[in-house]
Amino acid sequence: MNEKYKTRNKNLNESSLFDKMTNYAITGGLGFLGQFIVNEILKNDKNSKIKIISRSNIKKLYHNVLNDSRVSFISSNLLTEKKFKYLNNVDYVIHNAALVSFKSKDKNKMYKVNVNGTINLIEACKKYKIKRFVYVSSISAINITGEKGLLSDERNFQDENNPFINHYTKSKTIAEKKLHQIADSLNYVIGCPSVILGPGDERVIKVLKIFNLLPIILVTNPIQSTIDVRDCAEAFYFLLKHGKNKERYIISNQRISMSKLVSLFFKSLKRKKIILKIPKILIDLLKPFVFIIEKIFVNSKINIAALESATANKEFSNKKIKDLGFEFKYPLTKTIEDIINWYKNERSK
Repeated sequence: MNEKYKTRNKNLNESSLFDKMTNYAITGGLGFLGQFIVNEILKNDKNSKIKIISRSNIKKLYHNVLNDSRVSFISSNLLTEKKFKYLNNVDYVIHNAALVSFKSKDKNKMYKVNVNGTINLIEACKKYKIKRFVYVSSISAINITGEKGLLSDERNFQDENNPFINHYTKSKTIAEKKLHQIADSLNYVIGCPSVILGPGDERVIKVLKIFNLLPIILVTNPIQSTIDVRDCAEAFYFLLKHGKNKERYIISNQRISMSKLVSLFFKSLKRKKIILKIPKILIDLLKPFVFIIEKIFVNSKINIAALESATANKEFSNKKIKDLGFEFKYPLTKTIEDIINWYKNERSK
């Protein structure tokens, strides 16, 4: 691997807040992003012990973090856990677990997991006097301008009463606001990652398999903000060590249109595909029909909120985290190259 892409920030182990890091707990530590965060801690803190808090032990991982003797697995449900005894003697908690769904039938469960589960964990962190709480929020908790070239930043809070946002966005927005409301005595920092891409994401394999079967690919063409999962994991570790108390930071690197993003994937695969952009005016004409579908088919993923999200430009500023000293090292071309290499390797198994 090119030296440029190796972990290069020698100051990453120098903390402005802590003398020595020891015991960590991370919820959702076996998920796509979570396992990379765990791996980042293991690389940078040789004396660390990490408790992965999850409801299930996922077997297939990109990083075999469970094979490391410094890592232990604890089965726990944040909604039903009463005492959170596993937080005893834990120094730093990273809350990465969340339910992501765009089905109407999951909305109540999503609010319970993403809001109530977060509140329960915050209260437990206060009880056990955790030194720092790191919340993995979402870029969707930041209100977008929707206009090309106009960047949104950390000051733009999403309006959870907006009828055109999905329930996942609402749940993450409410959870983040609850953190600000009830965690006055807690040292915490918030990271809001944009669209996370990288090797190890099973969703990419599913999408590429579908696209491979299609002679023509139809896409809406808004601008998306993206982040490599390895940069994202390093950014969260960086924020744990250097982020300012009670501040939120956008974690996003590059901006690209959806049509160009899809084109880059197939260019890396060395395959030609016809990619057609769906005009926004056509999407707007479909809204009345989608509204009817949404009312008739409760579990449909096709809804007004999804249409709004699919056509809105999502451009965010990463100035705040860069001003803090963080450097992104994975350009989108490198990310896609590594995804495709991983995809080919998985397909050959």
